Parts: sequence; C-alpha cells; structure tokens
Amino acid sequence: MIALPYFIGLSIISGLVAVYFTKVCLFVKRHFALITNNTYRIGLGATIVGIAVFALPELYGDSYHALSAFLSQASSLNFSISFIWLLIALIILKPLIASVTLGVGGDGGVFAPGIVIGGFLGLAFALICNQYLGTHLIIINFIIIGMAAVLSGCIHAPLTSIALFTTLSGSIIIFIPVIIGCILSKYVAKTIYKYSVYSYSG
Repeated sequence: MIALPYFIGLSIISGLVAVYFTKVCLFVKRHFALITNNTYRIGLGATIVGIAVFALPELYGDSYHALSAFLSQASSLNFSISFIWLLIALIILKPLIASVTLGVGGDGGVFAPGIVIGGFLGLAFALICNQYLGTHLIIINFIIIGMAAVLSGCIHAPLTSIALFTTLSGSIIIFIPVIIGCILSKYVAKTIYKYSVYSYSG
C-alpha cells in the first residue's frame, strides 16, 4: 500500500498529540482544583473559554460542527498556509479548552475532543503531505485515521477505537490502517507517558 508509510507517520504523531492532550488535561484539572472559591474558579474558566471561542468559533462546544464542515468539503479542500495554521491552532487549543471546561466542573470529557483533534490532525497531515511531498493522499481516510488514532492514544483503548471507526467508515479498505493507527498511537502514547486521563490517580 503506497500510503502505508504516511499512515504510520500519522499514527506516531497522533500518539504524541494524545500525550499532549493527557498532560494538559491533568495539569489544568489539578490546578483548577486548588482554587477553592467556586465563583472565582468558574469565572476564570468561563473567561478563558469565552475568549478562546470568540477568537476561534471552531472551538465552541464539542467542535463536531467544525469537523463536520471539513469532512463535507474533504474532496475539495485546498492547501493554504492560513488554513494549516488554523488547524494547528485548533489542535493545540482544543485540549486546553476541554480541560478548562472539566476543571471548572462543566460537562464534557476527553472522548469528543480526542476525536475532533484527531480529525484536525489527519486533515492537516494529509494536506501538508500532498502539498510538499507530492503525494495524492485521500484526505477523508486520513481524517478518519487521525480521529481513531488520537482517541486510542488518549484513552489507551485501541479496540474501542477500532470498533468505532471501522463501523463509522463503512469500508473494509480502511480497516487495516485503522488497526495500525490505533495500536501504534496507543503504544507511542503509553511508552512516553504510562497514564491516560482515565487511569491517572493523582
């Protein structure tokens, strides 16, 4: 498979992003827990989230709306530096905003943010490779692999991610890349940092 090395590359990067997400989440939750005044804690969290969403509306809520918009345009999306920087900003900031929401006691988790971060990562990866390496990667496939791999790395549950995304893709062609992405991402993430958000106990 010509795209196999690129699937592997995306999987490794997904593991690194998953570790970043996990550490940001644990760091933010730990520090917000030190703020005993509920009004101040919620006000600080709301201010951070509000400013971020005002600057980047794609961060609002679970961000599925932004990812869905990108998915619907996947076949026609073109490379641009500004769009790549937007995706990078979303990849960096989404874990922070999700963590702040959790830190102040808001509803949410790591499942949805992990999926959308992976989608943004897969999209950016495919566009950059197509632009600078002369590849012809199928963008939608890399979005799906990114979603599955980052989720797997975040929660250390490759079988869950494999089952979810092979079902969603509805194509057996992407089954093997999903398996590779989920297992490799989890291995990279756990090698670097043994805890997931769910398994960390203090």
